[in-house]
Amino acid sequence: MLKILIKLLFFILLKKALAGDSENIYIYQEEEVTKCLVDDVHFEPGIYKKPFPNKCMYIYCTPDGIATIATCPQHVNPPKDCEHGQYLYPNGDYPKCCRKEIICKEDI
Repeated sequence: MLKILIKLLFFILLKKALAGDSENIYIYQEEEVTKCLVDDVHFEPGIYKKPFPNKCMYIYCTPDGIATIATCPQHVNPPKDCEHGQYLYPNGDYPKCCRKEIICKEDI
């Protein structure tokens, strides 16, 4: 149990260090200990910065089958008198794919 808690703490700290823009984290454990299962897809151990087309996310899969997943923030307010526009880099790797255009009233 202690080993699992230490691993979980490690992944939370790793997520905060590597994925500064993310706010969501989900942990999955697969019965097959050597791979991670995310959205019905098996991943070998490693880092995946854009694992699915049209989804901006980051996956870190351990050899123990534990996946740490980070996604873009859902509730980030633009500066006063501004609004979010289109994604700037929709095909970029995470976290670059999270960046949105900011349109301010003075730009309109």
